[in-house]
Amino acid sequence: MEMMRTIRYTLPVLLASYLLVQSSDAQARGVKSVTIEKIGASTKSSDREYCKPFRPSVEQIRDYFSHAYPVPGVYALKPRYSPCYATGRVQFDDGFDGKWIIYSGGTSYIDWSIGGQVTLFYKKRKWFDPYTDMYDDDFDLYDEDNIYRQRLRKLGAAQKDETDTSTGK
Repeated sequence: MEMMRTIRYTLPVLLASYLLVQSSDAQARGVKSVTIEKIGASTKSSDREYCKPFRPSVEQIRDYFSHAYPVPGVYALKPRYSPCYATGRVQFDDGFDGKWIIYSGGTSYIDWSIGGQVTLFYKKRKWFDPYTDMYDDDFDLYDEDNIYRQRLRKLGAAQKDETDTSTGK
């Protein structure tokens, strides 16, 4: 019984992910319709004013979904984190549809109407992003040792700058 339940929820996610992987910049995925429910919102009350200028249009969101590709969920939480978001619904030409949340940094989640969720990313988004200069584009999701070395280098450079400033050297 548990296996059937797992298959029932996993199969639509795998199928939707496969279809998203098949789309790329060279072959855009068809978007039948996009509706926007909320724009300029923030996950943090302290950033509400800062996020108000994040106002993607239907055309920009349509372009985003026609080019976005699946990424691990952690991508939205670490290197591309932004509290600014918009919500709505999308329907693709292939019949898949669901509710979406897009963050200004280019990550999004789709909760499929048939069940399951996918995390997407597209860097060449066309909307205004209040957090443009705050992303860690050097972040490597697949190399933990490299991530550690990158962080140490950045920390070492920051400490060196502090030493130079405090000693005047």
